Amino acid sequence: MPTSVDIRTAKADYSRLLSNKWKLETGLKSAFVRTDNTITAQTGTAEKYTGQPLAIQPLSVG
Repeated sequence: MPTSVDIRTAKADYSRLLSNKWKLETGLKSAFVRTDNTITAQTGTAEKYTGQPLAIQPLSVG
């Protein structure tokens, strides 16, 4: 059951003093997550296997 997970993040902040009473602050933040899973299931019991394996195609969300 292979599984792949990619997580990427980035953050940037900016601050500037405009005067003795004023300060400008701003920022950006980004996140990206990608997962890829493959699952194989079989029907039956440990004593008696019946049927063919059920294969689920890989699902990629991103």
